[in-house]
Amino acid sequence: MLAIGIADRNRGFDLPLELGSTVIGIASIVNVTAIFRFPETRRLTEGEAFLSLLFDLIQLSFLLYLTGGLNNPFALFLLVPVVISAAALPLRVTVIVVLMAICFATLLTTDNLPLRFDDGREFAVPPEFEFGFWLSILAATPFPGFCAYCVGVEMRGMGQALAAGRERSGAEGTGLTRH
Repeated sequence: MLAIGIADRNRGFDLPLELGSTVIGIASIVNVTAIFRFPETRRLTEGEAFLSLLFDLIQLSFLLYLTGGLNNPFALFLLVPVVISAAALPLRVTVIVVLMAICFATLLTTDNLPLRFDDGREFAVPPEFEFGFWLSILAATPFPGFCAYCVGVEMRGMGQALAAGRERSGAEGTGLTRH
């Protein structure tokens, strides 16, 4: 809301505030509902986490659609669900999130409401820049996802090793051992 408000009021853009506010309001309601439905003491299932990330991608893509598509510098936020998925979810789920992010980025190159200034002029970057930005998102989307996935695998492996070590230590301390 802050970014949309600043762009509309302080930068002279004529943004569809009502529709943008509706999208943000729906997302807020979904997030507040999720807080109560899924307390911190409960881990999301793989499917629930995937649906949450997919919702985030859809919401962000729709906001980008309303505000110039890839002409909007916030398009980089399409990478965020990819990184979160890669750090926390299995590779097969992350591949789907990567592909969805790439699909949304691709759709936004051809289908979006143009950014307009208050005086009616259209803000547009040169087509070569928009193509380059799209290409950079395509190239960058799998990269942070892969890096985060590798870090996540390493962290999960370390966690399992620590848990096994604690289990062995506890068993040895009680005189019980497992074979």
